[in-house]
Amino acid sequence: MQLEETRFKYQRDLLDIEHQISKLTGDLARDKILLDGNAIAPATYQQEQEEYSYELKLRDATVASRDAEQSVRANQLTQLQETLARLNASSATAMASLDALTIRAATDGQLTALSAEAGQSKAQGAVLARWTPSTALN
Repeated sequence: MQLEETRFKYQRDLLDIEHQISKLTGDLARDKILLDGNAIAPATYQQEQEEYSYELKLRDATVASRDAEQSVRANQLTQLQETLARLNASSATAMASLDALTIRAATDGQLTALSAEAGQSKAQGAVLARWTPSTALN
């Protein structure tokens, strides 16, 4: 939501600035004719020129600010996507590690004896339990 509000603010500000520049362009053209006919004071015309120059600089600064913010947001999005990819890879690795810790019997059946305790280490291939195959239970 904030992204849309910021985008709208820049768009509105630039429209206001462009409107002001357009208005000042017309005023300067009209007042140049009046200045040449000595109908207005040179100071009035100079003040309009300064206002026009200010609006041009304001437009350039606003565009630069908008572009910089968009660049920062694009970089943030890229970083978030990279972080998400790393998290997904880490999650897949953790799930594979967890699956590797799961003890499975060689065949279907019922556990009849367990020779392991929580926290106890066993060598690879060590017998941890005895079970009765499902075919013997029928």
